[in-house]
Amino acid sequence: MINKRLAELRKSLGISQEGFGKKISIVKSGISNMENGTRSINDRIIKLICQEFNVDENWLKTGEGDMFKSTSSFEEFFATNLKGLDESDRKIITEYIKLSPDHRKIFKEFIRKMTI
Repeated sequence: MINKRLAELRKSLGISQEGFGKKISIVKSGISNMENGTRSINDRIIKLICQEFNVDENWLKTGEGDMFKSTSSFEEFFATNLKGLDESDRKIITEYIKLSPDHRKIFKEFIRKMTI
């Protein structure tokens, strides 16, 4: 059932009902009601979910196939999932990924100290 797959998706993303709902402009109770089957999940909501979270629409509707759409490139992933990022944001993330594990650890510690 689609409501069970919605809950499975949200949990696999590791986000709360509130956080999930914010991404698609639906309140926490709306997500809760969809997950427990007391609110239907219409095509507009399905499209929003699939677009925002890179979910395969066929999987969400039927349970067949993979949960997520495969992306052919890192840039396609950005274009689909990380809207609102400018070129500087993309550059920062791309360069971070290129860092060695030791340098990532140093960078994360630096960021942690900045946010305390």
